[in-house]
Amino acid sequence: RSSYDADEAIRRALRLAIETKSASDLTLERIKRIMGIEMEIRTENHLNNRSGWYWLTPNWLLVANYMPPEPPRREGTSFILKFQYDQTHWADMPDRAELCANRQMDVAAAEKILLDKGFVLKRKPDTRFNDRWAYYQEGAASVRIYSFGDGPLGNKHVCIRKIEVSI
Repeated sequence: RSSYDADEAIRRALRLAIETKSASDLTLERIKRIMGIEMEIRTENHLNNRSGWYWLTPNWLLVANYMPPEPPRREGTSFILKFQYDQTHWADMPDRAELCANRQMDVAAAEKILLDKGFVLKRKPDTRFNDRWAYYQEGAASVRIYSFGDGPLGNKHVCIRKIEVSI
């Protein structure tokens, strides 16, 4: 079980993004230091790809994946933080708000942190991808935030379900 909640996981992932200026900054050691996540080998075929997971609550699992560059398939390095739910429990929850692992760090709060640090909104949701925001800063990692896609198009007061940090 994680020693912190989903809101803190989002804050730490944003800190990781803000402090990442090159692919050499996005290392397993930094992820472990900032996120507190031990990354294990995912498969024998991909020894550099790592993942780690912790239960945040009895129903929510924090899942992290690390992928270093592997030309020619990928040029950059990426870190992905996802919140996954227990399928059995999900079906029994009557209120959509109860499905949210993060209570304070919604898309609006995360965006404020990124904009305050010099990131710009590169892509906002559209009718095809109504749950995705992309942020960019010259000389830093790019950040994609995914929500559950609830509410009106572009609504930023929704739960974050995944953050991708890549460079």
